[in-house]
Amino acid sequence: MEIREYAELTARQRALAAGVELSDAEAPSTMSRLDRVRIGSRRLLDYRSLYAVERWVPLARVGSTRPRFRFADGREETVAGVADVVTRSDALRRG
Repeated sequence: MEIREYAELTARQRALAAGVELSDAEAPSTMSRLDRVRIGSRRLLDYRSLYAVERWVPLARVGSTRPRFRFADGREETVAGVADVVTRSDALRRG
């Protein structure tokens, strides 16, 4: 099993990844548009997709975000979180 970013997928793998994305209401193609939106010099959303690839076939995708967070005391830090996880139905429950 390999973990790859969307940009690292081949054209064929990207086509196969569409099958993973179809089961998700907020697919990366939609999220990537938000990634280009900026407020001043800052991106509105820092969203990344990672794909689990087995035998050249994308089986699952996890989305992650790294937004800036302002704490009550005024300090600001970058935090990380999982935005969503999607797995092809034929790859479910395989560990």
